[in-house]
Amino acid sequence: MLPSALSLIAGIILFAMGVTSSYALICFIFSVFVIITILMEFYRGTRARIHTTGENPLLALWRLTTKNKRRYGGYVVHLGVVCMFIGMAASGAYKIEKEVSLKIGQEFNIADYTIKLDRFTQYPTQNKMVNIAELPVYKNGKKIYTLTPEKNIHFKNSEQPVSEVSIHWNLKEDLYIILAGFDSDQQATFKVVINPLMVWLWIGGIVMALGSIIAIWPNKRRPLMVKNV
Repeated sequence: MLPSALSLIAGIILFAMGVTSSYALICFIFSVFVIITILMEFYRGTRARIHTTGENPLLALWRLTTKNKRRYGGYVVHLGVVCMFIGMAASGAYKIEKEVSLKIGQEFNIADYTIKLDRFTQYPTQNKMVNIAELPVYKNGKKIYTLTPEKNIHFKNSEQPVSEVSIHWNLKEDLYIILAGFDSDQQATFKVVINPLMVWLWIGGIVMALGSIIAIWPNKRRPLMVKNV
């Protein structure tokens, strides 16, 4: 009952905050349900150890996990899966893409960001011709980062320019800028992508790996006691 009630409350709060995609909202509600259920399992087991052994909470949690590695390691793996589902649901429902052409000094808006083309530079290196754009990123009128996407032409394969994506990420979203093309007038075309909660895919993968390590970690072997005859 508790996980069900809390997940429904979370769904109402998310809907009030603007999460209106039915696909994403359902996924978030079930994710909250699973997370609370797993955390309750850890809480109950830890509380039982505290009552029976008198250990402090951290020690009780550690010993609970290490003495039941497969069970609690499996719970950690499931937490990682939930994190990945949260990232996929947000990205699938709220991904934003935009393609713009800018000259030096021009800017554009996407979501909460204002992005300006400050400089476009071309210079040769030993192996390639580098074409790099400098784009300061502003949010609420404050500069937060400068992204520098590149499109480089390698001398060994001049017909296949290679793009290097510039990324700014945080726990909320990833901002990608790709230098799609440019001309002799130093007008450049950019593809801009905002992927919400993408970092949670990586967090979920790390948590899954941690849970797998816990689950398969071997127990300490006790030394055999040999009696003298």
